[in-house]
Amino acid sequence: MKSKRLAVIILSIALGFCQSSPVMACTIFTVELEDGTILVGNNEDFSYSIGNSMIITAPGERGYGRICFYNMTYIQGGMNEHGLFYDGASCPPSEIPYYSDKENLDYNLGDIALANCTTVEEVEKFFESYNIPNGFYDHLMFTDITGASAVFEWVEGELHIIHRSKDENYQVITNYWLTNPSLGGYPCERYNTAVDILQNQSPSIETCASILNSTKQNWGEGGTLYSNIYNLSQKEIYVFNRGRMDQACKIDMEEIFQSMQAGTQEKYNLNELTYDTQFNVSNLSNNSTMPESDGDIETSLTGSTQNSFYNNWILLISGVCILIFIVFSLVKRIERKK
Repeated sequence: MKSKRLAVIILSIALGFCQSSPVMACTIFTVELEDGTILVGNNEDFSYSIGNSMIITAPGERGYGRICFYNMTYIQGGMNEHGLFYDGASCPPSEIPYYSDKENLDYNLGDIALANCTTVEEVEKFFESYNIPNGFYDHLMFTDITGASAVFEWVEGELHIIHRSKDENYQVITNYWLTNPSLGGYPCERYNTAVDILQNQSPSIETCASILNSTKQNWGEGGTLYSNIYNLSQKEIYVFNRGRMDQACKIDMEEIFQSMQAGTQEKYNLNELTYDTQFNVSNLSNNSTMPESDGDIETSLTGSTQNSFYNNWILLISGVCILIFIVFSLVKRIERKK
């Protein structure tokens, strides 16, 4: 019996080590300009190249009109017709609260909130009425057209809501829990970079592009898959593909909805969008650019970064497999002697 417990402990340590390996590095922020315009930005980072899509839902029976961004698993973020934005970033595992008298949401909980809410205040009431999925370790930022912004964290068995400070015109999240940074991922260089720029540069759409450019990641095949800048006040979205922060696809939400029938839905591959809006990013030359997309889902790869990335993962996976084999062999050998 003791040998089985030992096997479980060792396997748990091995799996925990795998989970602690950095696979995501998303950066999300909101800022209010001097004229009251509300902007938000996000880098969507992943450990390897996957297909990314934009899903446009016209107002109607599916809820409020919204434009969301989707990867192979679920919708990651977006904005609705009322200027309500959300996006999320993964954090270290923690206990998820559960209440038997509440209904359960699935992993598209952010999209469901956009379909039913118009303000951050409404989002608060919405989430207080539901359970989130077990194993959902993202914290979510919601910002509305008034500039109200809040981060929702389901951590250590409780829902925590962190509002934007009244003394600051911005809010930032990366990949650690704001309510308890000691759980992992802290300190974060990307968080510090974003805050430093927001505190020391005049806020503008170009400033947002510079933050995204300064915090993007290049892991060979993976890294920053796409980036967004949302103008909540104008209902506009700028989409940047594969770390190219000097060119964007500009989307006018209201114009798109006018061309669609009520309640219909359209899906676009991000690699097939037209990136014809030019951006002048001040620190572009000082930051290594991502491989340029050639229209396929897979990005071009470069030697040393790619090899290092894959070698590390191959060694890690091989080591865990060997460890599992050794543990179970020892367990069987001990059980035979009994």
